[in-house]
Amino acid sequence: MALHAIGSYVGGAQQGGHHGADDQVRSFLDDDSHVHTLIDERAVIEAGFAALAAGARSEDDLARLRRLTARMAETGSWAEFRNLDRAFHQLVVASARTPRAEGQAARVTEALDPYFLPYSMGLLHDSNREHERIVAALEAGDAGAAARLTAAHVQELHDSMYVGLTNAG
Repeated sequence: MALHAIGSYVGGAQQGGHHGADDQVRSFLDDDSHVHTLIDERAVIEAGFAALAAGARSEDDLARLRRLTARMAETGSWAEFRNLDRAFHQLVVASARTPRAEGQAARVTEALDPYFLPYSMGLLHDSNREHERIVAALEAGDAGAAARLTAAHVQELHDSMYVGLTNAG
């Protein structure tokens, strides 16, 4: 099994018939099912927040979301994009105006965060175009579209995160 797409390699028969994974890579592979579960939980939770945000967001929220997507479109840094992406998703959640429920989203996001590995900037900029469509749905007040777009955007992680690069999941 190769994780060469992310810069790691898990050996095979040439290492005596066992995988030559270091502890960190093995830990990631062992957590495969857990990561898929977290992705699904995040998709459901954030889709619900996006649906509520479509009816509760302010013009200031929309302006801030647009600024975040503009900054993500301009950056060439994975780390900066990741921080802006996190802020984008947190702002969509906050725009739902259900502060007592925001902890649900934060818990799932925090649990999933350690499993993110650097992506190509091309993939991140494609992801940002999905953010722009989510903002358009929020601006239109279209709760159904906001929920569907958000769920699809998060569920894409099943393929783009390391769990989609292995044959374990």
